[in-house]
Amino acid sequence: EHLNPDVGSYKKEPIKQIKKYGRRLLKGLLWFICGIIGILVLAIIILQLPPTQRFLTHKAETYLQKKLKTKVLIGEINLAFPKSIFIGDVYVESLQHDTLVFSHSLKVDIDMLGLLSHKVTVNSIKMERFTAHVLRTGPDSSFNYSFIMKAFSDSTKKTSKKQSNSKPYKIAVHGIYLHNFYITYDDRLTGMNSLVRLGKLDIDIRKMDLDKQLLAISKIDFENTILRLAISKEGKSDTTKSSAHYNISIDNIKLAGINASYSNTVSGQ
Repeated sequence: EHLNPDVGSYKKEPIKQIKKYGRRLLKGLLWFICGIIGILVLAIIILQLPPTQRFLTHKAETYLQKKLKTKVLIGEINLAFPKSIFIGDVYVESLQHDTLVFSHSLKVDIDMLGLLSHKVTVNSIKMERFTAHVLRTGPDSSFNYSFIMKAFSDSTKKTSKKQSNSKPYKIAVHGIYLHNFYITYDDRLTGMNSLVRLGKLDIDIRKMDLDKQLLAISKIDFENTILRLAISKEGKSDTTKSSAHYNISIDNIKLAGINASYSNTVSGQ
């Protein structure tokens, strides 16, 4: 018998075609993956460019003004992906055209990539030169910040319905640093008036577990602060029971330059 020499090569031809197109497919897949990574890197770089951050700041400012129907100013939003968020010179006006909130600087050091695995790990929250004025004038009026809660209440309800079946986030905060706060609270309905001029409050947290209701604080530094509380009306006794019982421990606390006063014209104190 005479064998046809082309039979062997004919059988090898499909294997060559599979290898050929397999290499092309693998090459195309690698190019696709590299392209996606390149786009993400480019997006991160663009997000950190000053023109982009100014654009985001303007968009956020415009959105909040329309949502709250009051004057909102934002000086700066700076995203340093994936590490931190900085928001500078935020001003929110009350509906009575008075200062409601002003914050000179807020910097949050957070693991943004951890959000993908439902982990909110905040290494530090630093806030400086914060001012807030809380006011309620009478029985028929609400607090001057209530319009903010009302504006976002519908959005919160929709979001909570969507996230009801989703995996909960694990939250951990390792440091809170508050400097130069000025807060006034005037509730004429209950007759409570208070003032806080906070110089420095630094809190270092060793461990936080909200599921186990555990908070272990390694150090608190509380300095140069004025606290005032005045009661001018007899208030109703609070009969509500708290269901949360946290296990809180503090290793070290430093108090310096604290000036506090309390007065109660109802009881003559």
